[in-house]
Amino acid sequence: MEEAGLTDAKLVLRLNEGIDAKVVKLAQKDGKFTDARAFPDFRTRRDYLELGLRLKGHVSDKHEIVDKPRTLEDILTESYSAEWDPPRTPGDRST
Repeated sequence: MEEAGLTDAKLVLRLNEGIDAKVVKLAQKDGKFTDARAFPDFRTRRDYLELGLRLKGHVSDKHEIVDKPRTLEDILTESYSAEWDPPRTPGDRST
């Protein structure tokens, strides 16, 4: 790619241009352009920023599971302590 002219310096230059991207909005009256204003192009800026962060290794598409997934049974078991007395249903005479 370097031989074709795509150097690291050129990539950085283009990334910087993309991060500073602007969009021009034109105003018309009677079919003639009367005004032009430049505004930040936030969508393009976000895309270039994400690309730069990916190239630097700060963003990944990988999702790692650190712990094994917990089941509903695991969560309920952890939430009830040994001292906790579960509510009794009407008519329960187990005491």
